[in-house]
Amino acid sequence: MSLRVLVLATSVCLIGTKFLDCYSTMSQLEKPEDELNPLGRAAINRVGKRVAIWGVFLLVVIIVAIVGGTAYQQALGLLEDLEPNFIEVITVWAYVILGLAIAGVQAAVAHTNWTGRDSLISRSVAGVYRWLGSWVQG
Repeated sequence: MSLRVLVLATSVCLIGTKFLDCYSTMSQLEKPEDELNPLGRAAINRVGKRVAIWGVFLLVVIIVAIVGGTAYQQALGLLEDLEPNFIEVITVWAYVILGLAIAGVQAAVAHTNWTGRDSLISRSVAGVYRWLGSWVQG
């Protein structure tokens, strides 16, 4: 499989799972206090649920377009090089591996939002959010 295809698939997975995360949060979240992410909760309190959630989705789309587009361009360049730059190869593979890991976390969170059942991943994310919330509050 071409590295370009992997980069594109990673970008689609990132945007698709973030959409599912946002859509499930939008559908299931009844009050701001139910949001575990302290930064998300603050944004919801400040600008409202719809603007906060879909604003995050738009931000993710922009970031994926920039970073994924850069990785795609590097992957295209690697095809033309007889001796590819090691750093560029690592950069493209890092995008694919980290992107798919993030997409997996987003999918797990969306699943938890819909079903109400925690997975190992969503429990871990909730633990990080609790730690972050206690750290932010002092």
